[in-house]
Amino acid sequence: MNLPGGGRIGAVALLVLLVLQVACAIRPSRDPGCRSKSLAGKTVVEPIVEGVALSTLCYRVGPGISAGSGGERIGPHHDDKAMKQKVAIAQIRSIGALSIPFLLAEIGCPSRTSVHGFEALGALGAPAIPELSRFIRGDDMIAKSNAIWSIGFCGTEAAFAVEILLAELSSGNFVAVESLGNLGADAGEAVPDLLKALIDSGSGYEKGRVAVALSRIGLSASTVVPLLLEELKAAEIQCRKNEGLFSGGGFQLRQRLVESLGGFREGATIAVPYLIERLEVYPVTQLSDLYLLKALVRTLGEIGADSKAALPVLKRITKDADLDHGEAYFGIKRGARKAIQLIEGE
Repeated sequence: MNLPGGGRIGAVALLVLLVLQVACAIRPSRDPGCRSKSLAGKTVVEPIVEGVALSTLCYRVGPGISAGSGGERIGPHHDDKAMKQKVAIAQIRSIGALSIPFLLAEIGCPSRTSVHGFEALGALGAPAIPELSRFIRGDDMIAKSNAIWSIGFCGTEAAFAVEILLAELSSGNFVAVESLGNLGADAGEAVPDLLKALIDSGSGYEKGRVAVALSRIGLSASTVVPLLLEELKAAEIQCRKNEGLFSGGGFQLRQRLVESLGGFREGATIAVPYLIERLEVYPVTQLSDLYLLKALVRTLGEIGADSKAALPVLKRITKDADLDHGEAYFGIKRGARKAIQLIEGE
């Protein structure tokens, strides 16, 4: 008979064993063959880290399943990835700083892509900030870029890194842009520098990344939204001339600018007339127009009640048979119905 008290004692004993195993058994190694050693020396942390790697088609999958030294890919069904990654991140956070030695060994092993180790460090959060800061200040440019990217996932504890990230941005390292955006409102002091980068950059791809970061920070709408709108109008003129549409990120620039406006919600109300103007000429001639149409519909819905003037054209889109062919992939008609609900407050 299993008594409740005995179950609790057993759980406590298992937890103690887990902590002792992690604390005593982890041996950081920089041996090029460290990822193909026998399972006997593995710790409980290792299968957890393997789950985090799933976001980029991992090289090993699940507890006790290893890839060879050549790093062949072993991919689970796509539907399993998000759940395994979510569980793995939660487990790494629960282990805390004890997982750092293993993750540093993961990063230092040449036989594997070190981005997985950085990915897991970012998921760990605050305990990993000192190590990530060390990589950012180091001389290894690949490790530096990976650390800059990862520190953006460390939450409010990483707000101190804004100054470091701005220094990287000023030196032309646009990886810092995404991390600043991921820090959200805690990166508010970066808005002026990001606006300068938006205006000065000659790359559509870089402009799009900056626009997304500004949207995620979500501050200074009265200053940011007019500039995003100006950039959108300029990108539209360029696309009409068909200049640079398929180079330098121009293909995605209009879409990203429109989506970034939606991130400001009602703060982007001044953009509504222009967005409706573009939506009213929605018949598409190329693939990029479908992506733009989807973004326009979504953004008008996100702005909400101030987009009521868009209701007639949105309702027309829901009945457009010409859009049925790509509906399964793009979901434009479905998005229009959702936008109508948001605008009408349903």
